[in-house]
Amino acid sequence: MFEAVLQMVLADGVIDEDEVNNLLAIADALGMEAAQAVLLLCDMVKTEPDLQVAVESEE
Repeated sequence: MFEAVLQMVLADGVIDEDEVNNLLAIADALGMEAAQAVLLLCDMVKTEPDLQVAVESEE
């Protein structure tokens, strides 16, 4: 189930902090450990070479 959510989030080719927070909330609701969700996200990012990770600096 979580993998399907990951695919939907990554479909636009960009992932940002809000989407990661939402993914972690969904993982928690599904009873997953945060570390497991992060590792699945890392694996998915690794397999998507064109994915952009949008990191906003706090200045």
